[in-house]
Amino acid sequence: MSIDIVIIASLLGNEIPDCFVELIEGYGVTFRGCIFATLAQQTNRSSNGLTGLQILCYDYASSKTIPIKAFPNPAKDKITFALENTDKHKNIQLQCYDIFGRQVHEQKIYTGQLEAEADVSAWMSGMYVAVVKSKGKIVGKGKFVVE
Repeated sequence: MSIDIVIIASLLGNEIPDCFVELIEGYGVTFRGCIFATLAQQTNRSSNGLTGLQILCYDYASSKTIPIKAFPNPAKDKITFALENTDKHKNIQLQCYDIFGRQVHEQKIYTGQLEAEADVSAWMSGMYVAVVKSKGKIVGKGKFVVE
């Protein structure tokens, strides 16, 4: 796992203590960098010199996308789409296209919705692409087959 770690703290300098990096990496997280900011008020002083330490961890790269998986694949009558990260997006649309680029399906996906279904019983056999858009931008794609 590789995530960005944002640290909002007032430190005695601009370096992360080695013990902190070892603690984070002990949980299997790769430490890639940080951003320093000084807190407006410094009230809680600890024995190690840190003041008001707050740690916020984000996986920026994966939260910008909505991974999509289709099952069963191949499908005959109904296909289910498993979606991730929809809680981090708004105005989400799921669209399906045939191999000629024709849109054959569209449905609204609600914020926080993790699954969607489509009736494919009347679709021609072949390969299709599911496209997920958030605010009009493509944030996920997946291929599936209809028999």
